[in-house]
Amino acid sequence: MGSTLRNMKFNHVSSQAVDKTTGLCSDQTIRLRGFYPFQNYPDVLRRIHSIDPETKKHLVFLTNNFSLPALTIAQLYKARWGISYYLKTAHDFLLTNEHTHVIHI
Repeated sequence: MGSTLRNMKFNHVSSQAVDKTTGLCSDQTIRLRGFYPFQNYPDVLRRIHSIDPETKKHLVFLTNNFSLPALTIAQLYKARWGISYYLKTAHDFLLTNEHTHVIHI
């Protein structure tokens, strides 16, 4: 899974219905456009657009998983970003705290 770049070019292949009351905006099947993107990944991808109910930010996710519901994928991304944010914050704290002894394993 990955988030999308603003300038990513793609062709819309199809759309699946979504329950917009959950924060989902769209669930699309796409194909990347351009020589190098298509050469590197010629298969179709799933593009899920949602709005985070807490922050009201528009979020767009790319995945090759077509079996999980769109809402589950959006929730997995949110959980993953929460964990990443926590680990980065803890790492930054450990690096800036002069009383911390960092042990590398």
